Amino acid sequence: MRFIIYGAGGIGGAVGARLFQNGVDVLLIARGAHLSALQREGLRFVTPSQDVRLRIPVAGSPAEAGCKAGDVVLLCMKSHQTEAALRELQGVAGDALPVICCQNGVDNERMAARRFRRVYGMVVFLPAEHLAPGEVVHGAEGPAGILDVGRYPTGVDDVASQVAAALTDAGFSALPDAAIMRQKYAKLLANLGNAVQAACNEVPEPVMRCLRDEALACYRAAGIDCASAAETRARRATGIRIAPVPGRKRHGGSSWQSVQKGHRQHRDGLPERRDRPARPLARCAHAGQLGPAAHRQPLGPRRLGGWLLHGGRISAGDCGGTSRSLGNLWFSAPKCSEAATMGLRQVDCLERRR
Repeated sequence: MRFIIYGAGGIGGAVGARLFQNGVDVLLIARGAHLSALQREGLRFVTPSQDVRLRIPVAGSPAEAGCKAGDVVLLCMKSHQTEAALRELQGVAGDALPVICCQNGVDNERMAARRFRRVYGMVVFLPAEHLAPGEVVHGAEGPAGILDVGRYPTGVDDVASQVAAALTDAGFSALPDAAIMRQKYAKLLANLGNAVQAACNEVPEPVMRCLRDEALACYRAAGIDCASAAETRARRATGIRIAPVPGRKRHGGSSWQSVQKGHRQHRDGLPERRDRPARPLARCAHAGQLGPAAHRQPLGPRRLGGWLLHGGRISAGDCGGTSRSLGNLWFSAPKCSEAATMGLRQVDCLERRR
């Protein structure tokens, strides 16, 4: 079995590197400056215990990869890039290749199932970063991350079992899971605070609780099942060990935030800092309220933790003169954004009191 890692960034690069180090046949698909660096110098793979150059075979497209029978494709790109990648892959390889969605989000599998006969979901708890061409930093060891896999929408077969075994031999914790989407919907809950973290450097627990409550209400309304907080905690406890990478600073992410040292878990799985007491913060008035999309209104310019929100942009003002793109930030409110505005003002006060 050859593993084609389609999207050799942080996640794909880390998975491909550890498989390659374990003697597995691996090919990376990359692009741009990252592709050039990989072709010229190989992949620089940095972990808590090593800093090495790996000469992993690399291609710039599925056509260059020469997909063939016996290959399995791991999609590791961002979700908004999935449709174009699937279209290109199908045009080269047909619809017979096993395609594994090694991605966050819960829509990639549905997109893949439109074009391929064998589609698999994979839950990803793997703290890895790709910030420079030709380099991937992976901040975990023994186990190096959780990569459970199963058929979409349900089931386990020989491919899922073989992939899980190969990943386990390479240092990950990977189990075949016949209900893999339950884990992926649970992981989606952990990602809800990512935008707030990007703006504030942390996610205040009451804000995360509001986001989680509303997401769970949406799940219930749609009849979607997800793994419980207790199940997720138990799996993380045995499936990943975060470790510092010498000379490197970890920049966040759901895998890191959920298991990093100095945090414990509430009974519902929300993180809480040990080193200082929780601050009082009123619950956002819109939590749990559901309504049609037309009732969801974007915020106007507001202060959030020292950042000024302008629709989809966060401008730093006097915070260093830089700006960050956060996509469209929406808050659900039945009539207007006043409830969300109240929540943001409280977050702003919380951040300024630190």
